[in-house]
Amino acid sequence: MADSSAPLAFGLLPPVSEKLTRGNYNMWHATVTSALKGARLFGYVQSTAAPPSPFLSDAGSASSAAGAAKEEPRPNPAYEKWVSEDQWRIQKWTKRGAK
Repeated sequence: MADSSAPLAFGLLPPVSEKLTRGNYNMWHATVTSALKGARLFGYVQSTAAPPSPFLSDAGSASSAAGAAKEEPRPNPAYEKWVSEDQWRIQKWTKRGAK
């Protein structure tokens, strides 16, 4: 069975064939919202998909508790992955919209 936490491929979104007009907003909105929720991308549109912290926290480590000299902040690999995926989604979205 597929991992439910794995991101869905952006190309698998169902196409929204009807362009938004003054008279079809409700139907267009329902179609786009359904497609985004189905692909687990709706949080990006609603800005509820918060990125992880850019740097790893050393708050609980033994060296910070002992009062050692401050170390350089370490980049968070999860943040870098999140930014990469976010930018990839934006690029795909704008390419699809330009067609």
